[in-house]
Amino acid sequence: MSAPTHEDLGISRWIRIRAEQQGNVVALIAEGESEPTANTVTFRKLEEAVEQTAAGLRACGVQPGDRVIVMVEPGLAFFAAAFGIFRIGAVMIGVDPGMGIRRVRTALNQVEPVGFIGNWKAQLARVLFRWGEHSVRFSVTAGHPAVHKLIHLLSMFRGMKATALTFSQLQSAATRIARSQTPALQEPSRARQHEPAAILFTSGSTGPPKGVLYTHGLFEAQLDALRNIYSIRPGERELATFPLFALFAPALGMSAVIPIMDFTRPGAVDPEHLLSLIERHSVTSMFGSPALLRRLSTVVIERDTRLSSLRRVVSAGAPVPADLLARLSSALAEDASIHTPYGATEALPVTSIDAAEVLAETAGDTVVGRGVCVGLPCQGMDVRIIPIEDGELEASVLDCATPPGAIGEIAVRGPVVTAQYVNDTQATQTAKLFHPNGLYHRMGDVGYLDEGGRLWFCGRKSERVRLVGKELYTVPVEAIFNRHRAVARSALVGVPHAGTLQPVIIIELHPRPAWETPLERTVLTAELLNLARGDADAAAIHRVLFHPRFPVDPRHNAKIGRPELARWARAKLA
Repeated sequence: MSAPTHEDLGISRWIRIRAEQQGNVVALIAEGESEPTANTVTFRKLEEAVEQTAAGLRACGVQPGDRVIVMVEPGLAFFAAAFGIFRIGAVMIGVDPGMGIRRVRTALNQVEPVGFIGNWKAQLARVLFRWGEHSVRFSVTAGHPAVHKLIHLLSMFRGMKATALTFSQLQSAATRIARSQTPALQEPSRARQHEPAAILFTSGSTGPPKGVLYTHGLFEAQLDALRNIYSIRPGERELATFPLFALFAPALGMSAVIPIMDFTRPGAVDPEHLLSLIERHSVTSMFGSPALLRRLSTVVIERDTRLSSLRRVVSAGAPVPADLLARLSSALAEDASIHTPYGATEALPVTSIDAAEVLAETAGDTVVGRGVCVGLPCQGMDVRIIPIEDGELEASVLDCATPPGAIGEIAVRGPVVTAQYVNDTQATQTAKLFHPNGLYHRMGDVGYLDEGGRLWFCGRKSERVRLVGKELYTVPVEAIFNRHRAVARSALVGVPHAGTLQPVIIIELHPRPAWETPLERTVLTAELLNLARGDADAAAIHRVLFHPRFPVDPRHNAKIGRPELARWARAKLA
């Protein structure tokens, strides 16, 4: 059997290419919690780890198409596991532990994994809550060998029969087991571009998490898009604060600088630690949620310092406020840029805009309730505005031209658009439009295109408030109230009242003791309603509630949990 070509290795080919081209260049920089010095891994060592992991997976009986869960924070084990799975044609399952115990179990039962690679916390949860107990044949614990033994004993006590290994045992398993295998079984499997590579779950912030099928070709399209849109070049250093984006760093030839943080709580990150990493390792690029960047920018401004090495900042997960873009811009070098792409797990990136354009051209329209501009469609992407409908739609709606400024649901087509959800035919039929031009994905968001073809985001379709003869969209309405100096964030929700839906605005205040008094709240409420009277949509709101701290999504800590707030408001007004 002939040796595999780079293309035969699917998306994992980029690790081998980087090892050939940048073998002695550092691929990973990870700092231990108890060590002040960084542990570094070169691209050559990373390629070796990927090969060892792939061989170990084959020795455990993993076949092309088999599904293996990876619940490990970014680090050598994470990259070796992910690209090792890709290399043999198996399918990586990416589950966000922040989605909750019950939802994780439902998600894992849905995809029926044969293997589970996780850190000790994930493994403990797997055993305690019986995640994947009917399908998982082997489990691998990354790090903490002593804890691995305890988890294994607990697993045996609970009658779970999966073979238990440490990560080093997985990598060495190939050497022991391969001697008894035929040469054909030792050959790397061929992973083609059209074949499945991963199943990544949506955050579930507005509904049950859904498994999105990624192919090797789709990952390639995302790499091309990121490389071209943001001019990413080999040799850069990326501060990896979000696991999925971190996965792209070594494939793009960047050194991934991995912070010590809880990756399920980016809004609680230690900004001093991030600042130290950026300065000590001359980080040139970073991805961060708006919540993380706000913490970082606050410390940078308080210290009156500059992030002189950074040339690129990318932020996504929720609309990035203009004031945050301005604060962060003031801390960067003049030739640095901040980008805010728009997309979703099912399609990313769709559009992108930089901070300079936002601050110079679109921020003024945002604050008066015209939505958030998310930029022009990326190369190869087609963006359409279609009628707002909760159920299924015929693909023919794509042929009806929508005038600039008219709000509708956003539908997109292009090389980064996924084709289906896993084991969920109904969700696929509802979200996908099969048009002669190609497959379109309904984003579940509402917005409009302006005269220049730029896309403006107005909120989630499911979170709009439907009144008699009028629909209110969250982002434009909330912008009116966010202009008040006391308001940190606002959330528009609908509360059933007397057989109709009553629009209510919920306010999270900036910290200030005086605003806690009943008199101050009364005055503040009057000021907010006075602001609302100046806007045709916000004027429909007559009830204001105050909430101490908004719930947010587990992935980026930036999307407001409006469904949860709506339930809270309903109880409050009952």
